[in-house]
Amino acid sequence: MNKWIKEGYCHSFSGGQKFMINQSAWLYQYGFKQRQPTNGAMQRGLTSEFITYYIMKRENQFKEHKPIESITDWHFKRNKFAYDVDEVSNAIEISKQFQKALQERQLTKINHYQKKVVVDGKKYGLEYPIVAYTDFGFDDRIVDTKATLRCPSNPSASHVRQQCLYSKLYDTPTSILYGTPKKYNFVDIMQGEVEQGFQQCINVFKNIENYLKVCDTVEKAVMITPLNTDDYYFNNNMKQEAQKKWTKMINKM
Repeated sequence: MNKWIKEGYCHSFSGGQKFMINQSAWLYQYGFKQRQPTNGAMQRGLTSEFITYYIMKRENQFKEHKPIESITDWHFKRNKFAYDVDEVSNAIEISKQFQKALQERQLTKINHYQKKVVVDGKKYGLEYPIVAYTDFGFDDRIVDTKATLRCPSNPSASHVRQQCLYSKLYDTPTSILYGTPKKYNFVDIMQGEVEQGFQQCINVFKNIENYLKVCDTVEKAVMITPLNTDDYYFNNNMKQEAQKKWTKMINKM
């Protein structure tokens, strides 16, 4: 086991995706235990899917539910640093689109929400296990929601890979549900795509493990990993702190 990776570390799609896009962002999270706090856009996604679950679950049980405006505002305020009036409004409308899409597909009985699965990585040649969390589980499929302000006509390659990983780990067909305040797009992942997308994820996890073998200390990892704070993984405060940490360690060598 690597000395600086925390005990209980698991591979995840989000971690693998971060490693693919920006290794320094991955190192900053797992090596320095720092990550960007949830912002308004992130909270929009969390809240819109929770509201969808809450309302559909109550309706399926023939129970009354609180007004969507009040429950959305309450859920957003749980993270006061992410509270944004415009994003609260977006979350309300996106949740309505999610509900409409699921009802049109006759997906109204939610069997599980935010279900966690941990799979032994050894069966795929990995040292560490793989963890996954899914949004909505129904009788015959898993649906992962994406709350956005621009509805894509086609899913992104990374979103497809994510669902291929989940389909394999849960042994269930998967779909992506994009929702904006005005429309939605429901995309089924074809079974023929699953194996290739899944293997791509496994390859990235193996890349991470090889990186950890080469870099058995954080200092060694910093020495071979250029700091790149140009993307959305770093907010302004994180950029400054990361620059200090990289500079301090490099100057020690």
